[in-house]
Amino acid sequence: MAHKPPAHAARGKRSFLWIGLTLVVCALLFGISTLVGRSSVDDTSDRYAAPTDLPPAPTPTYRVTDVIEGDLVRLVPETGAAITLRVRGIDTARADGCLGRETLAWATDLLEGEEAIVESVGTGGGNTLGRLILADGTDYAVAALEAGYAIHAGADVNSSYAGILRDAEASARTRNSGVWAPPCEGDLESPPTSEARPTTTTTEPSPAPPPVVAEPAPPPPSPSREPEPEPKPEPSREPEPYYANCRDVWEADAAPLHRWEPGYREELDRDGDGVACDRDRE
Repeated sequence: MAHKPPAHAARGKRSFLWIGLTLVVCALLFGISTLVGRSSVDDTSDRYAAPTDLPPAPTPTYRVTDVIEGDLVRLVPETGAAITLRVRGIDTARADGCLGRETLAWATDLLEGEEAIVESVGTGGGNTLGRLILADGTDYAVAALEAGYAIHAGADVNSSYAGILRDAEASARTRNSGVWAPPCEGDLESPPTSEARPTTTTTEPSPAPPPVVAEPAPPPPSPSREPEPEPKPEPSREPEPYYANCRDVWEADAAPLHRWEPGYREELDRDGDGVACDRDRE
């Protein structure tokens, strides 16, 4: 006959098994809940994280349609409403100020109709404030200062950009250019007391050059004609006789000699009657 364990020992063994099974189930549930919570946290962080693969927003391009003052322009974007921009960092003369009309003409020639972008945008005085950069990279404020059509007004620009503007202004002052030259001498508020006039030197007028007399044109060539025939030589004549004295005349039997006859000479006509050697021979 087999031996059976006591009843209280069997109940203890079953209790131990239930406890172990309960612990295993609790561990499994804890692990599942941890994984689910971590996944939800990760999903939330990914959902609100800043995107890193999106390109930066493009800077809008404007066209300058009107130059109101040397530092005040009207811009029209490709899409949207027009803005009136006050250029940062500079101050220019108004129309009634010193060199005001010249400044406006220079700015209009440089800016009107050009494409540009606006940087460091802000607001002030009812206008948009910003740096005006032309399509070729020209910073308008720097160009105006270097040309002597503006002065540096650096209250609203950062220190590094203000240094660039100060250097541009110093260049114009060194060259005594634009508003730094008389009569403005850096004063934009008041109109000049007298307009600058170019220095001229009075010189005596030089005498007018003598009139140029044109040389007469050479006569036209005469029409060609046949050469005249050479004159025929005159028939040769015997040389006029020469008588050294009347003896020669008498020996030649030529006496008497009259004034018109060949060989007559006054030396032979002693009495000058026009007849020589008229005496008888000795």
